[in-house]
Amino acid sequence: MPGIKRGPTPPGPITELFARLDGLHLRAGYPSTREIAARVGRGQISSTTVHNIFRSSRVPRWTFLQYIVEALGGQQDLEEFRSLWQAAWQAENQAE
Repeated sequence: MPGIKRGPTPPGPITELFARLDGLHLRAGYPSTREIAARVGRGQISSTTVHNIFRSSRVPRWTFLQYIVEALGGQQDLEEFRSLWQAAWQAENQAE
């Protein structure tokens, strides 16, 4: 998983969100996308969706991000991630 490279993101909230997610992923020991999807539970999120979230520079849906944060052991960080996600979502949608 450390080999997955995300496309460039603009400075600001989007970059902050993904930097925090990458840090949480590191703290969790870099589990694979399949392992993350399995931790979430069958039928909730696919390993392909997890992969795309770690690779894409697009802000994901909150539900998917929440699943990943929880699967990486970040339950105590959910409010922080929700705030980061809201700011990133607004920045992305204002830019379009």
